[in-house]
Amino acid sequence: MIEYDYQGIPASRDEIAAFERKLGVKLPPAYVAFLTSTNGGQPTPDTFRVSWGNQPWAGFLETMSVGELYGLRDDEGLSLEEGYESMAERIPGEAIPIGNDPGGSLLLLFVKGPFVGQVHIWIQDYEVDFERGEIPDMSNVGFIAEDFAKFLACLSE
Repeated sequence: MIEYDYQGIPASRDEIAAFERKLGVKLPPAYVAFLTSTNGGQPTPDTFRVSWGNQPWAGFLETMSVGELYGLRDDEGLSLEEGYESMAERIPGEAIPIGNDPGGSLLLLFVKGPFVGQVHIWIQDYEVDFERGEIPDMSNVGFIAEDFAKFLACLSE
């Protein structure tokens, strides 16, 4: 069973609908269930495994941990909206950041495209140079789980 430090006040369906309208997306049911129950926080257990493609630098990143999971709340560092607004141009356009790891990498939930519903991790240290006009891609993104419920289920000590 997962326990949360800094658990939020459950988000209302109206708050979720407003966020979805603002971004022009539909959040997956498992993530909506999380927002209406927990709404962010620091989970325990917090460790997960990552599957990588052909990234030669990724060998040491097979196991990672959650720093925080974001929610629809105003807490600095735990706001889903703040995370999206500050990182939208740096991550793949089909995803929204839903949390982070202690080192500043982001947990992504894909809300569009072929990976819709999946949870991945975006590694900050290997991002494209968006300030030079490079378009964010999947070169620094690893797969974690098919959906948010499976992501929570895979967390371990």
